[in-house]
Formats: sequence, C-alpha cells, structure tokens
Amino acid sequence: MTDKIKAADVLDTAKDLIGGDRAEQYGSAYTMFKRIADFWNTYLGIRIINPNDVGNMMALMKIARNVKDPKHLDSAVDACGYIALAHQVALEQPPSLSKDSIYKQ
Repeated sequence: MTDKIKAADVLDTAKDLIGGDRAEQYGSAYTMFKRIADFWNTYLGIRIINPNDVGNMMALMKIARNVKDPKHLDSAVDACGYIALAHQVALEQPPSLSKDSIYKQ
C-alpha cells in the first residue's frame, strides 16, 4: 500500500482482516476477548474487565501507538478492527457481563 492510503482503504483492510485471516486464525472474537479478559482480570486480581473492554482497550493501545507515528498504517487498521470487534462482542456479551451489572454490585 502507498503512503497516501485513503480512509476507506484503511477500513476495507481492517474489514478483510477481522472477517478473514484473523477470524480463521483466532476464531470467535467473543471467545478470544473473553479469554483475554479472564487473563487480565486474573493478572490484575480484579473482576471488572469484560470482553467488550478488551476490544476497546486494544483499540486504545493502537491509538497510543498512532500518536507516536500517525503514518503507521498497521496501527490505524488495527484500531479500526478492534473497535468493530468491540461492537460485535458487545452484541454477543451476556447481560451479566455488562457494565451496568458490574457497577450495581
């Protein structure tokens, strides 16, 4: 890809990755994000990170990298992909793992 890639091309690339290679390589986004949330909760000794948080936090990591190098295509593509997956995972996530249920405890 060229240095002058258009925004729509970034989104198309992210779409191709999350719907193709990454999906085949890692399986269900919900299952993977749930596993990551469980690992992070265990590591941190807490129980508040849910699968949707994982997608959002991974996007924030990519955004942080993008601040350092805004022309790095991979960070933009991955941030878009993580946000899209966070939305998908939120739709699949049981109500028991929603933020509302955590904050009401």
